[in-house]
Amino acid sequence: MAFNGERLKQAREIAGLTQKELADAANLEQSYISLVEQNARKPSDSVIETLALAVGFPVTFFDLPSGPDYPLGSILFRRLSSLPSADVARVRQSARMVMEIFLNLQKRFRHLQVALPRAGDASPSQAAHFARSALGYAPDGPVRALMSRLEKSGILIFRLPAAPVGFDAFSAWTSEKEARPVIALGKSLAGERDRATLAHELGHLVMHWSFLGDLKIVEREALEFMGEFLLPEDDMQQEFAGDDPITLTRLAELKGKWGVSIQIILFRLEQLEIIAPQKKSYWRGRLDKLGWLDNEPVPIPSDNPVLLRQMLEKAYGAPVDTRAFAREMGIPSRFCTDLLQANGREAFTVGTPERVDTERTDLDKEAVPQGTVLMFRK
Repeated sequence: MAFNGERLKQAREIAGLTQKELADAANLEQSYISLVEQNARKPSDSVIETLALAVGFPVTFFDLPSGPDYPLGSILFRRLSSLPSADVARVRQSARMVMEIFLNLQKRFRHLQVALPRAGDASPSQAAHFARSALGYAPDGPVRALMSRLEKSGILIFRLPAAPVGFDAFSAWTSEKEARPVIALGKSLAGERDRATLAHELGHLVMHWSFLGDLKIVEREALEFMGEFLLPEDDMQQEFAGDDPITLTRLAELKGKWGVSIQIILFRLEQLEIIAPQKKSYWRGRLDKLGWLDNEPVPIPSDNPVLLRQMLEKAYGAPVDTRAFAREMGIPSRFCTDLLQANGREAFTVGTPERVDTERTDLDKEAVPQGTVLMFRK
């Protein structure tokens, strides 16, 4: 196969190198690297070996056709604008690689259908109710087993290997013929923060799959979606319908019940005008004095996505044979190891030899409804 310069660019950006840094490492000119990445120049075999060594990828990687991508105008790139450009490139290219791994693995299994509503014309509140219904939740009450439900709906969720500092998450629909929703997470945080992040990104997937609007507006809509999805208005009105005063003890109890942080609860109460902005500021000040802004009481267990790792263990054994995995994909074994380490085995359950499940528990140990998610092809 012909050398693919786009693959060199992907490997370089995953390695965190600029064109100038790669050129210096390979004793070449930056302009030459630019031409090679644009497929305007074909390097010799010896130069390809030098470049492969510099970026830490096998030579065979550069013969592969370009992998799946995310639309360049998608919200992914606008929401990462606060990161350095090199980190944005690394996030995008690493996420492309993970998606490619998933698509290659999926060939071994029956297809995982996407069952996620697209409600671009709905209000954030309406979209939240559509999403609850599609995911099998009642219109009221706490959201349980969120990570599992999202994976079962066909969303590919993973923690990004070697996530840069400052990266929390992004969501996007891939640009493939059959688009798939993706949520890429940073390092594991407190469980309540992860759940809020998942709900926020779910809002983007449901409402902003064809993003052309103002970033501030879509972020506000995603926050409104998150609030209604995790803390429905009717429930919050009932919780605070009586004359009982708001206390730190009560806020902590509500955190345990609803699985969201005290700060999110205060945000939602202000959003619904149950409390005034000044009251919210007062309670945030109390939290700050107690050191609770960064370390709240009543911790919610964190969770990890399991689908991708289960597929890898089914395909390459448990523990995963990263060398075989890397060899078949044509990628560095280091990337495979980093991916597995980022997506640890917390709350992980191996299915029977015939099937792969995403059934496990999070909030209040509620199990996901029974049902086969993926099965090996016969």
